[in-house]
Amino acid sequence: MMLSLRRTLIQNIFTELLPKRIYLKKSGMKTKTEKPLKDGDLCKVIGGTHTGKSGIVRDINTSKTGHITITVEQENGVRFKTLGKNVIVLKKGGE
Repeated sequence: MMLSLRRTLIQNIFTELLPKRIYLKKSGMKTKTEKPLKDGDLCKVIGGTHTGKSGIVRDINTSKTGHITITVEQENGVRFKTLGKNVIVLKKGGE
């Protein structure tokens, strides 16, 4: 009884602390966010190899398996590729 209560409390704490991730809509899939990525959006990487980097979305691709990959261009001109699920939108392109 005590162990299951402790596990439930820990799960509740971690779900509140973890950042909300963005998932892009693919045909037939439900979105988990109101802000899908678009070219020109300012984004920040919150997971994966490039965690902590930010830049402007320049290219969005969908693989055969349905995973979204994006190219992000940093202020200094360096580009890198990452998965769409690893980024959050900071500012929309036209704002």
